[in-house]
Amino acid sequence: WDIIKERHWLPFILPNGAVAHRLQGVRDVSVKFRDAGSTMFWAALFLWDTLHFTGVTTKLYAQNDVGSMLLLKKVKDMFLSIPEHPLFRPVTGEDNDHFLTFPTIRSQLLCSTPGSSETVAEQQGRGDTGDNLLLTEYPFWPKPESTLDALVGRIASTANVVIESTGKHMNDALHQMMEL
Repeated sequence: WDIIKERHWLPFILPNGAVAHRLQGVRDVSVKFRDAGSTMFWAALFLWDTLHFTGVTTKLYAQNDVGSMLLLKKVKDMFLSIPEHPLFRPVTGEDNDHFLTFPTIRSQLLCSTPGSSETVAEQQGRGDTGDNLLLTEYPFWPKPESTLDALVGRIASTANVVIESTGKHMNDALHQMMEL
């Protein structure tokens, strides 16, 4: 797949006539420094998008079950830190170890792990089209290329896709992608 580094600010007219802008079409692949906060930066940006626009599906993928649960816990903590007001913090629906849904705005946030086999990897992302996709610790995934192919095939053309990780070693999946 092509890595496109284009950013598009699309205006939205709110019911009161105000204009809001939404970042769409970001494609970013990056090596992160340990504890620099880039994962949480993207998670927070995608949470904001999920909460402020109708029908948004955000998918967060971590390298394993523990990483996935920790990532979603931090996102939920961010959500709970938002003042309780319907315009800022919509009512939640399903809320478990993998989902956080907002039925009144038809948006959802899903957190999962990549597949551990080719068959499971190829099934990732089925069932809905993603608008935001954060793939963290990508080279540590069991089947990174198969999972990426499945996920990218199931996202909107205007989706934001961020792949990031701490370095593993030369010629790993992330390094090869950055060489493109």
